[in-house]
Amino acid sequence: MLAFLSLDKTHRCSTLYGSLFLIISLLCSSNSLAESLTTTISGKPFYLELAYTTQQRNTGLMYRKSIAENGGMLFIYPNASMRWYIMKNCLVDIDLIYLDERGIIVAFHQMIVERAIAPDESDTDYTRRLKHYSSEVPAQYVIELKAGQIQALKLSVGDPIPLAFSKLKKYQN
Repeated sequence: MLAFLSLDKTHRCSTLYGSLFLIISLLCSSNSLAESLTTTISGKPFYLELAYTTQQRNTGLMYRKSIAENGGMLFIYPNASMRWYIMKNCLVDIDLIYLDERGIIVAFHQMIVERAIAPDESDTDYTRRLKHYSSEVPAQYVIELKAGQIQALKLSVGDPIPLAFSKLKKYQN
């Protein structure tokens, strides 16, 4: 702090702006600032992070040590298509819900943590050995929740999940 105070006015400003830029950059890369959507599933509110870019969808909930009881992630795709999800680099069990373009449940799975990649295993071999969870029919949206929620909420194929479709349109590209 003394070094900052001893700088002349120009250097203090540039140091201050540099520090502010660094703080803002760190905050913007934090998951806590991820875009989200609130929805109600079987009468219970959920706060879902939005995954709409290829990178966000590929990363999903990887490396997360926990999922909030009322949290999760909504994966948004530009159209309905056959989908397969795996538990790559996932540290917690996850409930997976596939939805069609109207928000109707078309399939769901309870995904279990799998053995981590072995030191002598290639990424390709690791990905191939993981269980693949299919949508079974075309799905446009996918929701991942904390394990046990499908059963607790008594969800069934054919149940609707309300989504703010007008808001989601801007992410479907």
